[in-house]
Parts: sequence; structure tokens; C-alpha cells
Amino acid sequence: MSAGARRHLTSVERDLDRARIERIVSLAGSFEEVAHREIKKVPALRGRTVLNLFYEASTRTRSSFELAAKRLSADVVNFAASGSSVEKGESLKDTVLTLSAHKPDVVCVRTPWAGAADLVAQWSGASVVNAGDGKHEHPTQALLDVYTLVRKIGALDGASIWIVGDVLHSRVARSNILAFQRMGASVTVAGPPTLIPRGIEHLGCAVRYDLDDLRDADVVYALRMQNERIDQPYLPSLREYAARFQVNGRRLHPRQILMHPGPVNRGIELSGEVVDSPQAVITAQVEGGVVVRMAVLYELLEGARAIRRHRRRQAGAAARMSAPPLVHRASPPASVLVRRAHVLDPRTGTDAPHDVLVRDGVVAEIAPPGSLREQAGLEKVDGEGRHLLPAFVDPHVHLRTPGQEHKEDLDTGTRGGGRRGFCAVIAMPNTDPVVDSAPILRALRDAATREARIPSASRRASRSGWPASG
Repeated sequence: MSAGARRHLTSVERDLDRARIERIVSLAGSFEEVAHREIKKVPALRGRTVLNLFYEASTRTRSSFELAAKRLSADVVNFAASGSSVEKGESLKDTVLTLSAHKPDVVCVRTPWAGAADLVAQWSGASVVNAGDGKHEHPTQALLDVYTLVRKIGALDGASIWIVGDVLHSRVARSNILAFQRMGASVTVAGPPTLIPRGIEHLGCAVRYDLDDLRDADVVYALRMQNERIDQPYLPSLREYAARFQVNGRRLHPRQILMHPGPVNRGIELSGEVVDSPQAVITAQVEGGVVVRMAVLYELLEGARAIRRHRRRQAGAAARMSAPPLVHRASPPASVLVRRAHVLDPRTGTDAPHDVLVRDGVVAEIAPPGSLREQAGLEKVDGEGRHLLPAFVDPHVHLRTPGQEHKEDLDTGTRGGGRRGFCAVIAMPNTDPVVDSAPILRALRDAATREARIPSASRRASRSGWPASG
């Protein structure tokens, strides 16, 4: 995470602990339903801009980032180095500075240079997602692989995962080693000695130079031979590599799960028969790529907003701590008369200053200011500027009725509030149409009377001649 409220996803090692991985996987599962709708879109990131900055060829990653952003209703700008000012000699920094002038909210960047995503995060005011930086890392691939496995086998604790092939040139391998281990799996990398990086065991994985014990694995993850990154002869021939390290029907056990980041070189790292076998979840990985990247984009932007809200709440809590309490004692009195407190009661529709009489710990009477007589033995409290609400009331609920019931409605929202101990809720006006007129407000209140499981009030948008709350 960067300074301020900006959040980035440039490295599994630095940016993803188990809790955040699980949160993103859970979010991705909630977005899965969107893919099966007739209209595959939700307004979660409406008005936000996502910039895809790609300096390398890509089919799966680029298209899934674009689809993810569009399904969240974000505006998308695609940039490819080919055909741009990069061909005229423009540097990565100058390109980022130029595009940042358009104020994107997220930059998804893929480059052939390790560490470039971190540099983009320094140069841009946007949140940055690393879509692959050279041989370094590919965090969203690791997330979609975890998501695919969790949906297939459940929790990864204790699972044995073998990563086989060209580990030396693979950014996927490094990110997956870290992510799988953080989810509780044990990881083994296997391949020719020339394609296994020195010291990789320091990441916590085991190293093998043969596939003799491959059948001990629960998951076999085959890596693509990165021919475009190989600038010297690491192997005598691809034919010899296939003979010793190809995952085929003879080596793959029927109980094992087969994964591959794509694109597959059939006949080299995988035989055609296993690619098309029921054990392969390669297509599921591609499908998971869209919902996982939807979750990443949403988590980055909404997470930043949550940080700002948290800081505002902290500031408010500090201010409240410095304010004098209503009653200076360890426990409230049994009987008290509170003068001129602002009473909010969705059940009766009360929303105004009142006097409140509490007798023996129970609210005995609520009346207009000055209409309750003082009685002997009552603790008297000045409630002006304070709010009194019945029991637990959630004053900031998004029930989405009318117009966005596909996200939440009066029944599900109030049912959830009731299960969490709230006796009433106050709904915000982020609806379609917005609650900014008397007819809409009346219709919403009528609907709440029929459908809400607990008492519900509404907060309407400010309009000429109207107060802000209603």
C-alpha cells in the first residue's frame, strides 16, 4: 500500500497476505453471478477510469482486465506500445506522466522489465495493478489460480502442488509459490537444472530435477516454455525436454488436477490428451480471470474509500472522546429526564427535538420540549445537540430500492440488519430514481411497510425547499 489512501497490487510478496487473498477470492465469488446474467454489468465502478498499459503481447490478461472493468461499468482506455509514441522513443516514465494527465483511477501495467510496476506507482497518482513485469511477478494470475483451486477442492491447507517446467523465466511461478504457500499449501518446483533459479528454495519451496514422485502431488501446474525470453541454449532440444518433463497421460494420475497459465504449447510441456482431459482446469482458469480481476479492481478502489472512511471515523471518535459525556458516572441512573434531545424513531416517524423521560431504565414518555414536568429524584440531562435513537439503529444502509434490487432490496437488507441486532435501519438515497421527491419517498415508505423485516426510515437527497434528511 502506498502513502495516502492509494492502494496497489504490484507484488504477492509485499501486497497480499492470506486475509487479503481470501477477501479477493470471496469478492470474486460474489461477482461470478454477473457472468451468467443476460446483461453482464453492475454499476459498482461507474464514473471510474481504468487504463490498460501493455508493453507486451497479451490475449488472456488484457482481455480479462478490459472485460472486468467494463462489467463494473468503469470507463476503459487501452494503450499498446505498438503504434504509439513509444516507437518514436518515448520512455515509460513520459508515457505514464502523459496518460496520468487524464486522471485514471487504476493503471493495469504489463512490461518486459522487472520492477516497472513499482515505478509506475511512483509516477502516477492512480492505483497500480501489476499485470506482469518481466520475469518478476504476476499477482493477478496467482489470485485467479488460487480462486480456481479453492472452487475445485476447497481450502488449500495441506495440499501438495508441483510447479513443473521453465521456472527460471516464469513470473507466474514466483507469484504462485508465494500465494499457494500463504494459503497453506506445500509447493515443489521441478524442471531441468538449467531452468530452476539458484536459491529459489529460499522462497520456502522444495526443488526437484525429475518427475519421479509427481504422482504424490494433488495439483500439477505446468509452465509454458518461455521461448520469447530465452536468449541462450538452456536445453539440448525441446524434444529432449518433452521426453523428460512433459506432463502426459503416463505421468498424470486420474485424481490429480492439472493447471497451466496459457497459452499451451501442445506436445511440449503438455500432451494433447491431458490438455483435453477432465483433470484439466485450464478453461476454468480463464473464466476465473475476469471475476478475480473484477474483485481486484473493486477492492483497490473501494478499499481506498474504506481507508478514508476509517480515518474520518477515527477523527470523529477522537472528537467525541474530547466532548463531555451526557452523564458523568460509571453506569446510567435508573431514572432520568433528557431535555431537548433530537429523537429519531423510524417506528413513529419522530425526527425532531423532544424531552425524554426514562423511569427505572425504561423509556416512559417522549414529548415536545418543555411539556414534561420535572419530578423529585430524576437526574436531569441537557440533551441539546445530541441524538437519541431506539436500541440499535443502523443510520447508513444501502437498500437499493427502487431501481437496483439486483444488488439489495428491502427484504434482504432489513433481514440482514435484524440478524445483526439492529431494530431499525435508515436507508440512503442511492437508488434509481434517487429518493429526492415526495412521490418517490411515499412509494418507498409504502414498500417498506409491506416488505421490510424491521422498521425502516429513509434519508433523501437534498432538493430545493427540502431538508436533507427525511
